[in-house]
Amino acid sequence: TESLREMVDLLRGQLEKEYAMRTKAEAALLKTKTRVAGREKQLQERSDSIEATVTEAARLTTDLTHTLSEVASRQNESLEQQRIKYADRVRLCRDLGAQLGASADLLSASGQYEAAEGVLLSNVRMKERAFGGTHPEVASVPPK
Repeated sequence: TESLREMVDLLRGQLEKEYAMRTKAEAALLKTKTRVAGREKQLQERSDSIEATVTEAARLTTDLTHTLSEVASRQNESLEQQRIKYADRVRLCRDLGAQLGASADLLSASGQYEAAEGVLLSNVRMKERAFGGTHPEVASVPPK
């Protein structure tokens, strides 16, 4: 019976050691599971943050694309308005050039007419002086 007690005590000691080791292993496993769960939570938060950043970047890219399209459209409209304004100015300059040319032609013709009139008057006065009288065509025109 004594040897039986020794065996029971020995088995009890081994069971206590195994139980203590198992308890330590379970505690370590629980600690590891807790650490893994915390790390998974951190990774999920980072993943959510990255996803939110990507979503915001996509939204900003879309907004920027729309803004750039609007700016390009306005610039095209402005360029078209400038082209029309430039074409109008070119047309106006051509018209003014034509009017200036016509005015110059009229001035030239007027100058030629005045010169011819002056020559005629000069001839008439010369004849009047030569013949001593007043010619009826220039009687009302004062000498220059």
